[in-house]
Amino acid sequence: MSRDKIQGGPAAPVWLQGIGNDTDLSEGIPVKLYDANGNPLIRGANQGLKVDVVSPVTSANNIMVAIQEDWAPFVEVNESMNDSDKTFTVPASTQWLPLTVWVEFTSTGDAGDRQLTVLITRADDSVVAEVRAPIVQAASLLRKYLFAVGVTDLTSFRDTDFISTPLPVMDLSAGYKIRVYDNNAVQVGADDMIVRVTGRSRSI
Repeated sequence: MSRDKIQGGPAAPVWLQGIGNDTDLSEGIPVKLYDANGNPLIRGANQGLKVDVVSPVTSANNIMVAIQEDWAPFVEVNESMNDSDKTFTVPASTQWLPLTVWVEFTSTGDAGDRQLTVLITRADDSVVAEVRAPIVQAASLLRKYLFAVGVTDLTSFRDTDFISTPLPVMDLSAGYKIRVYDNNAVQVGADDMIVRVTGRSRSI
């Protein structure tokens, strides 16, 4: 299978696999991309990139195209009170790339240490990832948690009420679930928890 050189904006040239020559190019075709060393630019197999011809040049194997991904931002929010166990499910025919999980957690006066956890499961509830806050939260407190790709892994609350914990990079297929909950289940029906999940989403 041939690889044709393409230029995707100001970045270094990348390579397009699956196109034999410039006459094969058509708008919206799915492709795989590689850098000049043959390394995939997008993790995994065909990622649904769209290729639009901008200005084909005459020399062979040097085709100028514009590259557009079909990912779009998404935000999922659950602000219901008296609930410290919340689940977000990837809709049918959809893929998510979650980037951040923001949580504002208010514990009641009932004694007990809460441990905030983000659990990612398949549709059948089999676990594929689990991320736990590194420190517990006592009674009668408001604490703010950021689980996010690439953030600092804090081991104590900053400015008394904020902590961040890294999330793994994961593509979640339809039916996968993101559960945010108190792993110790101290007061599931009384503690208040606001959760906002953000990331990238696309139809598949």
